[in-house]
Amino acid sequence: SDVCSSDLLIQLEQSRKILLEDEEATILDVSLRCGFENVNTFSTAFKRVYHLSPTEFRRKKQSSS
Repeated sequence: SDVCSSDLLIQLEQSRKILLEDEEATILDVSLRCGFENVNTFSTAFKRVYHLSPTEFRRKKQSSS
């Protein structure tokens, strides 16, 4: 599948927002809420686009705030 499709980028942008705003949401919750079939697909796509795993992204943003 095309990693940079507009639908995928919209899903990933939505997931970034949830990761930042909902600290209680697990990575699995975030992936399902954003329409990914499984957490591995989500994590791989997220890392390709943002160069961090969802967990790393969340940790980095929490430590900088």
